[in-house]
Amino acid sequence: LTVTTTGPGVVGVVTTTLTSTAQNWQTAQTVALTAVNDSLAEGPESFGITLTASSSDPGYNGMTSTLTVSVVDNDVVQPPLAPTVVAIDNSYVYGAADPSGIAYIFGLDLLFIADSEHDESPFYSQLNLFATRLDGTFVASYSMRSFTREPTGLAYNPFNGQLYVTDDDSDKIFIVNPADPTTKVGEINLKPYGITDAEDPVIDPVTGHIFLLDGLTRTFVELTSTGGLVQKTVLSTVIKDPEALAYDAAHDVFYIAGGATRGTIFQTDHSGNILNTI
Repeated sequence: LTVTTTGPGVVGVVTTTLTSTAQNWQTAQTVALTAVNDSLAEGPESFGITLTASSSDPGYNGMTSTLTVSVVDNDVVQPPLAPTVVAIDNSYVYGAADPSGIAYIFGLDLLFIADSEHDESPFYSQLNLFATRLDGTFVASYSMRSFTREPTGLAYNPFNGQLYVTDDDSDKIFIVNPADPTTKVGEINLKPYGITDAEDPVIDPVTGHIFLLDGLTRTFVELTSTGGLVQKTVLSTVIKDPEALAYDAAHDVFYIAGGATRGTIFQTDHSGNILNTI
């Protein structure tokens, strides 16, 4: 019986193979792990380590076991800086009267802006996605109406190069190739988790987990990279109609804004606890 171990890139598995024989099967063996050191302050995180058995005995071959390990960062977390306005882009000039999601694609040097109400007054248009440069220069407009009429948020996933689009009518996250955002290449169904008003996804650049808001139930949601539910947290009652979400990976904090709390941004931790108001 041979057991191999696998883990995420931020955890180094020193012992990658354990071998059990007829002579030593009763002797406990140790899997040695080490955290990969970097200079990014990320706060404590948890990961799964999977052990997979390979054996000529079909009763053991393919058996797996997953262990959860915690990593405590040794970098000092600096307090987040206060935000300041550096530029204002008037998206109305190219037809985005109700911008509801924004994401920057590094490889294309494009800023994508979603408009969830573009099929209403005054445009009555099929277009609901716009691309600009960082200085606001218009590049292109697109229609995602074949799969979404209410794109409420955008997120770029650096792990697969795809653009994630929330929709609060379909209760789904749609996945598109930013080089051709008019074609859906995948989707994540949020209905099994009771999410009825999906808003503004963000991708954790370390774990690949997906975070989003449910505006209707005032809930902060964490999913795995494949869309499995990790946790749902009901936010404080002072955060009304949460619609906008941003993640600061360097300080491991989130920023949440709501349609009914204009003028205030709430800084929270992973459990939705308010750390600061801006």
